[in-house]
Amino acid sequence: TGVGAAGQVVPLGQPLSYSLYFSNGREWRPDPSQDTFSFVRGARLVTPLASELQLGLSMARYEQRRSRGDSRWLNGLDLLWVRQRWEVSAEWLHTVADNPALAPGPGLGPDHDEPGNNRRNETKAGYVQVVAPLTRTVYAIGRFDWMREPRAPQAVQQWLVGLAWRLNPAV
Repeated sequence: TGVGAAGQVVPLGQPLSYSLYFSNGREWRPDPSQDTFSFVRGARLVTPLASELQLGLSMARYEQRRSRGDSRWLNGLDLLWVRQRWEVSAEWLHTVADNPALAPGPGLGPDHDEPGNNRRNETKAGYVQVVAPLTRTVYAIGRFDWMREPRAPQAVQQWLVGLAWRLNPAV
């Protein structure tokens, strides 16, 4: 259903991991309840900023089956910090539609209907997550997600707090 390539290069003495991918959207066993891709191509780069910190950048161009003709660009930035079994991760995503196939939803106001207004073409989202060790195998997790999409009258925000049990480092 697609091709991908991944590897690592060392420009300027710093490792840079990469992955490239392409799919024509022809799945072997598609799930009709999901709005899958009709095509997607993208890339991801990851580099360490320090021994405990890494930065990732993502970019993709895609189109979904239910909104053909509405190609989108996705840009992402993510961070991961790990130290002594503590972990902080975060991701920010920005998607822009070239020709939005969907009309703006209720509550957005008249300025969203003006020609050339780019706000209705954009979706912004992100999360911040903290994982803290409580015992040798039990961790507390706290996460905050948010998303602002064109058809929603306001941003969606969600908090999550939970526990995770890790049998051993490999599982």
